[in-house]
This record gives sequence, structure tokens and C-alpha cells, in this order.
Amino acid sequence: MKTSRRTKKVSSLIHQKLGNIISEEITANGMGIITVTEVSVSIDLRQARVYYTVYSGTLNRDRQQAVIESKAKVIRKRLAESVELKYIPFLNFIYDETPEKASKIEKIIQQIKNEKNKK
Repeated sequence: MKTSRRTKKVSSLIHQKLGNIISEEITANGMGIITVTEVSVSIDLRQARVYYTVYSGTLNRDRQQAVIESKAKVIRKRLAESVELKYIPFLNFIYDETPEKASKIEKIIQQIKNEKNKK
């Protein structure tokens, strides 16, 4: 999404508020700890992509996504109560695979270092 100073500020504000709102609203068993990693707001401020990751959860990723999406309207309503914006964007939740990918890369690098040290 194209960014401007305004969209960056709104993204930052929403990112800040969503962390608390999500932790209060989503308390499903096995869900784990939900972390909002990034928020990207469209130039017209009507849509927001909310990237998140879940730690220590026992539910599979599809079930986690379903739980979050089932609470999207409540989360948006709580967001509207906590920020003063002309438009409260529709929230599109997207699982962020970056931490998992980084962990895999780190393991591969560690394996290469271990193999190199053995020689």
C-alpha cells in the first residue's frame, strides 16, 4: 500500500492500540499470545492490513485465523472507541510468517557453523 506521512501516523496509532485491544478481546483456549507485528493503512484510511503472529498457541493456524476474524467487528468497534479518526478502517488480519522464517534461517546458519567447526 502506498504510504504518506498521514498513513504512517495512522498505522502507528492503530498498531499501538490494537495490541491491547486484541489481548483483551481474544481469550480463546489454546490461542496463545497474539502479537501485532505491523499495521499498513491504505491511502484513503478505509482499509488496514494487520499483520500478526501467535506464540505458544496450541491451535493450528487456520483455527487461530478463524478466531481472530470472528472478533474483527468487536476489535474494530473497540478501536473506534479508543482513537479519534474520521474513518475507522476495516481490519484485514494476515498471519505474519517472518518470525518463523527468521528462526528457520537462524537454524540453518547455526548448522553451517557447527559443520564448519567440525572440520
